[in-house]
Amino acid sequence: MKEKPLILAVDDDENFLEIISMHLRSAGFETAILETDNTEVVITRCEELLPDVVLLDIYLTAEPVGLDIAAALRRNEKTQHIKIILWSSMHDGWRARIEGNANHALEFGPGEFFEKSDDLRLLTEKIQRLLTSDAVAV
Repeated sequence: MKEKPLILAVDDDENFLEIISMHLRSAGFETAILETDNTEVVITRCEELLPDVVLLDIYLTAEPVGLDIAAALRRNEKTQHIKIILWSSMHDGWRARIEGNANHALEFGPGEFFEKSDDLRLLTEKIQRLLTSDAVAV
């Protein structure tokens, strides 16, 4: 791990990315943000930066593109070690749908999720926990 862990935040909401970035920098992390819904752009950026943790919006558009991106990162030899936290602002049972999906459960293993409405201190705690864990989370 680097002296200051690098956190890459991926979302389609520029304002949210700026808020998250400011919060994480004040918590002592180095940050990079990426406003896109393009799988290849995210994978390429992860290969370039090799962040310690990727914060990945599940619904980049109306579809759960973030799940496809997370799966692609896991299959990629260069990025498979990167820890991932999935997040969403949807409050309609997205967590249960993802955790209950056998295909994603097998591909990702145990995971970390963050609802955008949660306290940002909780996100910082999740990141700290991931950084001190041997597990690669999604």
